[in-house]
Amino acid sequence: VKFLGYRKVVFLEKEIPSNKDTKTLPPLTKNQVLELIELIPQQHFTKPPPRYTEASLVKTLEEYGIGRPSTYAAIISVLQERDYVRLESRKFIPQEIGMVVNKLLKDHFSQYVDYQFTARIEEELDDIARGEVGWKPAVQN
Repeated sequence: VKFLGYRKVVFLEKEIPSNKDTKTLPPLTKNQVLELIELIPQQHFTKPPPRYTEASLVKTLEEYGIGRPSTYAAIISVLQERDYVRLESRKFIPQEIGMVVNKLLKDHFSQYVDYQFTARIEEELDDIARGEVGWKPAVQN
């Protein structure tokens, strides 16, 4: 067995460990009534990540190695011109068409919209620009 899964807490009779420190669930019978020992009601709200601003989007692109300073403005313009996002109170709000396009790209072209793939392509383009690599090998890969 590679992964114990539920067997870590529930054992078949023949598998019950002999170690007294191991806490296991006792065997249950059909229609057995169980007693609630304690109920602690808690309310918990999750907070979504903050929406991107132009500055935070550029910072994220830089962190992932996507684009370069000369392309950041163009990336942001395309997102807005194609109505993928709308700028509201200096924050980008995704639009339905943007969410549909994002899902389509992730579902059918995930290898091309992967952060590492994009960063690797950017690095290869930088290598070509510096003359360290010819463009033909990069295109063939």
